[in-house]
This record gives sequence, structure tokens and C-alpha cells, in this order.
Amino acid sequence: MDQTGAVAVEPGELSAAARRWRLVFCIAILAAFTVWTAAWVYRHGSDFRVLADVPGRILAGLFAIAAASVICNGLYIKFALQAFRVDLPAREWLSLTVATSVLNHVTPLRGGMVVRAVYLKAHYRFGYVDFVSTLSAMYLMVVFLYGLLGLAGQALLWRQGAGCDRVALAILAAGAAVSALLMFLRVRLPRWQAFPLRQIAQILDGWTQLRRKRSIFWKLMGTTLVFAVLSVLEVKLASSAVAVELPWGGVLLYTASQNFAVLGSLTPVALGTAEAVSIYLGTALGYDISQALMIQTLLRVVPLVLLLALALPAFHHLGVGIDGRARRGAVS
Repeated sequence: MDQTGAVAVEPGELSAAARRWRLVFCIAILAAFTVWTAAWVYRHGSDFRVLADVPGRILAGLFAIAAASVICNGLYIKFALQAFRVDLPAREWLSLTVATSVLNHVTPLRGGMVVRAVYLKAHYRFGYVDFVSTLSAMYLMVVFLYGLLGLAGQALLWRQGAGCDRVALAILAAGAAVSALLMFLRVRLPRWQAFPLRQIAQILDGWTQLRRKRSIFWKLMGTTLVFAVLSVLEVKLASSAVAVELPWGGVLLYTASQNFAVLGSLTPVALGTAEAVSIYLGTALGYDISQALMIQTLLRVVPLVLLLALALPAFHHLGVGIDGRARRGAVS
């Protein structure tokens, strides 16, 4: 499970034409990935029998990590809202997390963000602009942390004599360096109106606001660190389940690269993009294409099964909340 369900937002600055083109690219990527994957599985079906023999203890561990990740994402939303004096009870932030994550899995361009915005507006009359700005600013923290995580993985692999992947090293180093520059130096930008320059300025504005709220800042940082640990353990378990014994350096590199892929993807939860990254890393980390696809299958299916099990009560609670607020407004 990824953390973008908590920090991701859709840029409102895109024109209708730009949104249509993004949707076209999304559908094209998904179609190409589906056709290619179906052909690969058809030709190498025997490789995937390993999935039927995944030990129960590993599945239990993956489900436990998925549940902890849901809670972690929910706390992230709760803490971010506390910066605006909105204190969600546990049932609400859990329901928002589940609903957002489910829709992010099945809709293009992070459709779960709409549900969260509608609920907060209807139930709390919450102005969403500042919240979007603050959550966008958290991209800096996520990119910085996973950039360092990936660089640490590269260093461990190099120390073990495995060498470094120059492409991954360059992307991770650039991400960590740029996010650190924007986080720790005071940068003033003009009030651009065009996308994506306007969004960059919005992120920096949100980051400036966030730094002033120290207690909220450290809560969000702690939540991000916990989520990173859960992600590392999830990759370690998923890879071992398909007989890929990644060293810890490889686990760190894989985890960081997957999160970078999710942050920049057009498709739901980086479907197709994350698999391409997994296949690419196989050359450096010593596993084949079938194993790359099986690792990603476990990383996707286990959280999705858990989310679908929780979806009905979550959507029911959110629906009751919105209807109840509407009825109270009508009475008043």
C-alpha cells in the first residue's frame, strides 16, 4: 500500500483538454500493460504457480502490514486536519482513508480525492484550499524520505559489491536534493498562474504554513517514517514469498523506487508503471520478469482485498455523515 492516498491531490489548474489527454494516456498505458501481461502470463504460466503456495504466515504478515498502513494513512489525514482545528473521530478518519484508497485503486487520476473533498465540505463546511496546499507540501517530505531510503539502499548494495544502478541513483539523488533544497531553504517564487508552476508555488506556501505548526509537523513526520518502515517490511515479505531473497539494500532500493513511481504515475496506484520499475530493477537485484510481476501482485492484491472488505461500512458511514449534515442544514 502506498502513502499517496493521504498526500495526493489533483491539480485544479489543468484545463478540460489537458484532463482529457491525461485520461487518454492513462487508458493507453492500462491497455498496453493488460495486453502485455496477459501474453506473458499465457507463455509463462507455470512460473506463477508459486503464488498458490505462498505460506500462510507470510500472507498473515502482509495483511497485518496492510491494516497498519490503513491506520497510518488515516492518522496522517487526522493530523493534517488538526492543523485547521478539525478533529476527526477515529471512525471518520478510518472511513475516509478506506474510501479514498479504494477509489484510488479503481479510478484514474486519484478519484478518491473527490470523495474526501465532498465529505469534508458537506460535514464540516471545511475550506479545502488550505488543506490541499498542506497535503501537497507533504510531497516534499515523502520524496525526501524515500530519496534518502533509496540512496541508503544503493550504498548498502555497493558495499556488498553489487554495484549501483546509475539511472535509479540519479533519480533518487535528484529527488532528495531538490526536496531538501525546497524544505530547508527559504525560497520565494512569483505568483505563477500556469500549471505546473502554480502548483509548485502552492506546495511551497503549504510547506511554509506547515513549518509554523511544529507539533503537527512532527506528528506527520513520525507517521511518514512509520509508513516507510511498513513499506520496507511489506516488500521484504512479498519478495520472500516468491523465492526472491532480496538483501536489505535491495529492499530499500525497491521500496523507494516503487513510491517514486506511484507519486508520478497517471494510472490508478501506478498500475503498469510500478510493474515496469519492478522489472527494470530485476536486472540489478537478480530476479526475473515473472518474479517481478508476482511481487507486485502480492503488493497490490493483499491491500486491495483488505480495503474491499472494509469498503461497505466505510462508504455507508460517509454517506450517513453527508446525509445527516444535509438534513440538519435543511432543518436550520
